[in-house]
Amino acid sequence: MGCSAVSCAWEGRPAERAAHEAECALVELNRGRPSDGATQLFLAADQGNADEVARLIAAGADVDGVTGMDGVTGMDGVTPLHIAAQEGHLDVMELLIAAGADVDAARTHDGFTPLLLAASSGHVDVVARLIAAGAGVDAATTDDGATPLFAAAAEGHVDVLARLIAAGADVDAALTSAAAAGETPLLAAALEGHSDVVAVLIAAGAGVDGAFTDDGNTLLIIAAGQGHVDAVALLIAAGAGVDAARTTDGATALSMALTYGHADVAQRLREAGATD
Repeated sequence: MGCSAVSCAWEGRPAERAAHEAECALVELNRGRPSDGATQLFLAADQGNADEVARLIAAGADVDGVTGMDGVTGMDGVTPLHIAAQEGHLDVMELLIAAGADVDAARTHDGFTPLLLAASSGHVDVVARLIAAGAGVDAATTDDGATPLFAAAAEGHVDVLARLIAAGADVDAALTSAAAAGETPLLAAALEGHSDVVAVLIAAGAGVDGAFTDDGNTLLIIAAGQGHVDAVALLIAAGAGVDAARTTDGATALSMALTYGHADVAQRLREAGATD
């Protein structure tokens, strides 16, 4: 007999009744709330309540129980480990991992893993723990192909980036979505002006030349157009071609810098041999 408010009042022999009540209690423990499917363990993990998490695990809570609301709230398929990693609750994570939580659990609608969420949020200690637990460092999202390293680069989390590189993450893993296909972590960092991230990626061997869009845009052209002088200097030092031109209009890094009034960038480019 299944568990419900009625069945839990089931009359039977004492031993059978006790077993049935225990089964019902476990079902209730792992029942998600109607609004979004969040379980008691998920909510405790979200709040960083390590004592409650430990109590629930000991009581038999499903450490990989997922939320619902597919595609509506963005929480579909999120486990307690996902939310603990995103919020930086390392002590809660330790309990969940020790209890066998899946470190590579992927969010249903986009494939986000706990490691990608931690990397995006800049939680370097959480990232280190997930890597130590065997999390896939190149596990990418299913909607655009972003990896944990891409997320860290785009957000400017240089300490997280260094941890991922040390663990063997692919520094050139590019996005795959139609809107941003070919965008690399280095390009993402250059676009945002994260010069410290640009420096670390270049030192790790990230490619600095070559076109990143169909019209021939290069990293240097993009960084120059954005006015990121430090990133431009790093790219030049790494050997980026200063006179590479876009195929659609012939625009170069220098012409883009001049067009948008970035005199300091134009000066750096001219010093490196760029021609008008």
